[in-house]
Amino acid sequence: MTGKLKKAELIVFDCDGVLIDSEFAGQKVEKAILGDLGYPISDEEFEEQFMGHPTEWIIRTAAARSGHPVSEAMLADWTGRVREAAHAALAIDGMDQMLSRLSQRRAVVSNSTKADLRDKLTRTGLHAYFGGPVLSRDDVSKPKPAPDLYIEAVRRSGVAPGEAVAIEDSTVGVAAARAAGVEVYGFVGGRHCSRSSAGRLTDQGCVRVFSNATEILAAFS
Repeated sequence: MTGKLKKAELIVFDCDGVLIDSEFAGQKVEKAILGDLGYPISDEEFEEQFMGHPTEWIIRTAAARSGHPVSEAMLADWTGRVREAAHAALAIDGMDQMLSRLSQRRAVVSNSTKADLRDKLTRTGLHAYFGGPVLSRDDVSKPKPAPDLYIEAVRRSGVAPGEAVAIEDSTVGVAAARAAGVEVYGFVGGRHCSRSSAGRLTDQGCVRVFSNATEILAAFS
């Protein structure tokens, strides 16, 4: 499916794996940690079960399933390792050029902490393209897949859910956007995405799946 899409007033971007290639680096560490917990997992299994969730949730869930105890010190150490890897990631190719040319208002919603989200956007220079809401899990009661982040993003932007669209790389994010009444599009341009990613996002309810920043710009210009 090609061509231009509906004229949205607001485009809401996920951060990790959409704007910044941080999912690839972070997941590599997370998968190693799950192996240490006695919960080895393939790339596709990780995508199905864990992608899009906060690191703490991933570790606690895997630990509970494997019966491996995790102390607060271990959790802090492991989440720190994931954070360090993710913070070294660069913006996904073409995102800065695409954002500089979009005419729509923009927002960011992320399951990262507020400090981590601010650091990643500032370090990559992408923060300059977002004068609207930049929301983290610290800004709402429940992170994705709950709809809270999307509900808050459209509320703060002064638009109706039907006037906004979302761009997500995970089924967790897709579920959150759809539950908020926001039309959602998939993105598979990050290095963490697999051959089955596009199909999985479509099955979850994405109207269309983009493979790079150029396709996003062409669709919404």
